[in-house]
Amino acid sequence: MNVDTRRQQGLTLIELMVTLAVAIILTLTVVPAYQGMIATNRIANGNNEFKSFLQLVRSEAMKRDRSVTITSNNGAGANEWGGGATAVDSDGVTVAVLPALNGVTLDSTTGVTTLVFTSRGFLETTPGGNFDLCKDGDTEGRIMTMNSLGHLAVNSTGCS
Repeated sequence: MNVDTRRQQGLTLIELMVTLAVAIILTLTVVPAYQGMIATNRIANGNNEFKSFLQLVRSEAMKRDRSVTITSNNGAGANEWGGGATAVDSDGVTVAVLPALNGVTLDSTTGVTTLVFTSRGFLETTPGGNFDLCKDGDTEGRIMTMNSLGHLAVNSTGCS
């Protein structure tokens, strides 16, 4: 009796096809969830960038004891604030710059394109207004409502 005791090397075609099928199924279930997570993170990132920018400008106005004017880079129209903004104090010195927000739009629902913080940290532009933050091409987003102190209250909203 002649027994072949050699070890098998490599994969059989069936093993390869089963592995490939499992990989395809995992990919098809994970990719949509991952895309949703990316959309949520873009909105959260845009929200955090805008809030941090406003807090920085407000604190700089109080620290410098001068009013600071924030002007949106896009001007009036759609996505007024999504293109970024520049903050300049009353002496014309640039205080801070908000870069353009990637993958999201940031619109003022009241058409505000300029905000002014006084040297005491109050928002001179009243009302501060509402800002809709939406991911490009999505139907869900956030609405940020600004009070006279420049604080933002954030809630979910629908986007068009």
